[in-house]
Amino acid sequence: MHDEHGGHDPARIELCAKLGNGLARSRLNKVQLATRVQLSRTTVSQAFNPKAPVPSADTVSALAKVLKLPVDELLELRRKAVGEVGSSQGVGQSLGRPISQWNPHDLEVHPAGLAPRVRGNAEAQQLPGYVPREHDRLLADAVRDVVRGPSRMVMLVGSSSTGKTRACWEAVQPLADLGWSLWHPFDPSRAAAALEELHRVGPRTVVWLNESQHYLGDPQAGEKIAAALHALLIDPGRGPVLVLGTLWPEYARQYAARPEPGRPDPHSRVRELLTGRTLTVPDAFDAPALAAAIALADAGDGLLSEALARATSSGRLAQDLAGAPALLRRYEHGAPAARAVIEAAMDAQRLGHGPSLPYGLLAEGAEGYLTDEEWDSLSDDWLEAAMAYAAAPVTGVRGALVRRRPRARRPPGDTALGELPQYKLADYLDQHGRRTRQDEAVPAPLWQALLAHGDRTGFLALGESAEHRGLYRMAAQFYAGADGGAEKLARLLGSCGREQEARPWWIRRVTEEGGGFALSRVVETAPAGTPEEAEELLRWWWDDVSKESSQGPVLSSLIRQVGPAEDPNALLWWRRAAEQGHSEAEQIFVSHLRATGGPQAVLAWYHERGVNDRWHRGKTADLLVELGRAEEAASLLESSDEDDSHSHFRLAELLLERGDERKAVEWLARVGRDASDWIGERAVRTLFRIGHDGVALQLLEDAAGRDHRVLTFAARMLDESGRHEEALDWWRRAASAEHPDSWVCFQYARSLARNEELPDALVWYQRSVEAGERRTFPAIEAWEAELLASQGKTEADLTRWRLTYAATTTLLGKPLRRWSAPLDEKLSWLFELTDRGHPSAMGYAISRLCQAGRESEALAWALELAERGDERAPEEVAELYAEAGELDLALQWWERSAQHASLEYVAYRAGGQALREAGRTQDAVQWLRRAVEAGDVDFTGLAVELYETLERQEEALTWLWQLAGRGWSFCARLAAEVLERSVRQREAEQLRRYGWEPDGSIAAAWVAPLPD
Repeated sequence: MHDEHGGHDPARIELCAKLGNGLARSRLNKVQLATRVQLSRTTVSQAFNPKAPVPSADTVSALAKVLKLPVDELLELRRKAVGEVGSSQGVGQSLGRPISQWNPHDLEVHPAGLAPRVRGNAEAQQLPGYVPREHDRLLADAVRDVVRGPSRMVMLVGSSSTGKTRACWEAVQPLADLGWSLWHPFDPSRAAAALEELHRVGPRTVVWLNESQHYLGDPQAGEKIAAALHALLIDPGRGPVLVLGTLWPEYARQYAARPEPGRPDPHSRVRELLTGRTLTVPDAFDAPALAAAIALADAGDGLLSEALARATSSGRLAQDLAGAPALLRRYEHGAPAARAVIEAAMDAQRLGHGPSLPYGLLAEGAEGYLTDEEWDSLSDDWLEAAMAYAAAPVTGVRGALVRRRPRARRPPGDTALGELPQYKLADYLDQHGRRTRQDEAVPAPLWQALLAHGDRTGFLALGESAEHRGLYRMAAQFYAGADGGAEKLARLLGSCGREQEARPWWIRRVTEEGGGFALSRVVETAPAGTPEEAEELLRWWWDDVSKESSQGPVLSSLIRQVGPAEDPNALLWWRRAAEQGHSEAEQIFVSHLRATGGPQAVLAWYHERGVNDRWHRGKTADLLVELGRAEEAASLLESSDEDDSHSHFRLAELLLERGDERKAVEWLARVGRDASDWIGERAVRTLFRIGHDGVALQLLEDAAGRDHRVLTFAARMLDESGRHEEALDWWRRAASAEHPDSWVCFQYARSLARNEELPDALVWYQRSVEAGERRTFPAIEAWEAELLASQGKTEADLTRWRLTYAATTTLLGKPLRRWSAPLDEKLSWLFELTDRGHPSAMGYAISRLCQAGRESEALAWALELAERGDERAPEEVAELYAEAGELDLALQWWERSAQHASLEYVAYRAGGQALREAGRTQDAVQWLRRAVEAGDVDFTGLAVELYETLERQEEALTWLWQLAGRGWSFCARLAAEVLERSVRQREAEQLRRYGWEPDGSIAAAWVAPLPD
């Protein structure tokens, strides 16, 4: 958070004292308090520290409310503290500062060189002239749109040093002239700043999220940041706002990937946020862009002129300007000590450490990258020389490691100013390390240096990296030191069969953060399972655990162990669980109340809780109606909070039951103002059902400006009522949105057809299938036949239409089977599709030629395509040779196919399988191994089995250890299975329980750390 900075002033100390006293009285710890106030642990911790920045007014207010302290008194203390130390930003002031006041290099735009010195100034970083490309045009369109209308977000995706951040900087310059501000969240960390302050972003602000993986990929805050950004973008009251971000392609792919069924989905909100909002930045300049760069160079741009002399042939002009080739040469040609420092930085980053690398981390970690001979030959000042070499500018741009200066304002004399420096690895070398060092083992000294000097905010990610590599001892130490690491460590120990050692960490997880699953693990690992133990666990839950609804099933199980429902002890716990909102407990307790005290006792229970809870308010009203006290029920519902739409809807239903339609309509209209909410939809549908459709449609019209999904709801409702002509206009508006869903396009097409606008219906139908509509495929096929027939089309026309549609997909089999044309006509169509680059037409053509006994034609055609440079043809040639029994020829063509990165593992897998079927096991192992190393992890197990068939178990174990270095967590399990099948059960069990050490040996038994 960018809060005002504190010191040792009396007001700040008194504020901390009052907060501390309130915390003690609340019986909460700071972690639990952070959960209650929905702030980060860092923010809460700093609020109690008189040396930390003065907390914001929002933070103080939130803490005061939870701790039951006088809000106004604490805010006054905060105001005095701010007044005594000075403030650079008022409480009510919007975030950021005018774009014109920003230096592009402070926003992480790569400089391209150093300007000559001028008297009194250090060397200034330069930017070359800018060459707009296609992505710049699209980005400029987004900027123009955001000035005219709703908020926008654009995420530029491209490799390191391709010009993403510079493109964003150039794009916002028109906004500078319009007085817009720019906010770059980075302090105390990128994720923490964004999460704490996004709610304060106001209109006419650019939110700058360079290297967005540090925001959206944060393991604790990423999903919350994505949700906050989505809320910002759809709130018209806070716009217009422009969110700009940059990502490397590997992160974009990671966030876009959907998990396998039943697996966690850690990036679901991020994936939704980025859908339709990414823009690709190419690696190289195309011909028009190079021509424009040459023109700028001819006009006197020296930086561009020098870069063109080096990079015209490759087109990688942006990388050259950012110094990428020179940086790579400097790294590769450096002395062993300098290379060791840079490689330590590379590995620290790829393991998950943040971008700021402490000096001590690099100093101690580098030792692991030097051989004994290199270490013995080092001079006394080897580290200083290596750091100087790595930090030195290269051809006018910043070096491999750039020293980072803290931005935090500290009072004079603060000892923090004397801390050891931190460094940032050049982006290009970071990406180069991730690409080229994935098979390099990380030495033990770096792991130890990360533990000793690493940023603790990255310990979760570092722990995951260690765990996935089978380094369970290292992972346990990172998790034990990480905020929020309790569950990670408990799960790790549990997966190793060490449940009793996991139990203290499950207890810590429940105590700090609550959670139903964690509570269930505590209960399941309890040793006795007696009623006394169950009651002891319940007392612990009541006294020490953060309460939440997910704990209900576990509590019910424990209470049943205490005794039957009528047992006084059990009844006490049913009541307490019910008071915490657990539905099953409440059902049981209310049943007891009704049996012993009648409806009045239940009514008293519901009424007491209905003061602050709409569900109980509704139950109270229902019970009042049941008791014949409908007037009281209506009064209760009417007195609910203004935003309690559920109670208001129940009131409208009650008024309708009593025949008061006029007042019911008023309340339904009030609820229906938010027609994007499900209760709002129910209100609108009710209005429509009772004949007040004019009111309903006006509500939808008003809500459509805030949420375009209302358009489809209105259209569906009108169609259901048979009012197709009116529905058509709503479908039209929904389909004209910026990124219409394929289903919306299809429904618009159907609406056009229903209204006999058939030519337009066909156009929109085709758009829907081109956009990927598959969810209603049977309905599409039936409808397309009906639609085309109504236009007087023949079966041949229908076939052509289906083929046109099929050409937009990879699924050609069904239309080919239904097409009654001669084979040569089908082949002609498939040949044409192949020439147009269709991804599967070649395979279909070859398959049909082979089915017809025309293998020689298939081979000749595939060979011709291969000679013409079709990258898919070598694989088909290989398959044809393999089918003909020419395995060695087939292997040559699979080898050729593997030269294309996208087909590499497919080719090696096919070759490996063919060799295995031919009984050539030795060769099959090598081919399958290459397939796995190219990314085909599914065949790891088969390759290991073949190793064992050849009695080469030690080679298999060595290979699995190497693969584990990529972070492939299944390798440790496979290695344990190999050991077990080799009758080495003790070693197998040792590996399962304790993992590997960084040198590849099986770890000795180690004791799990205990919570503090």
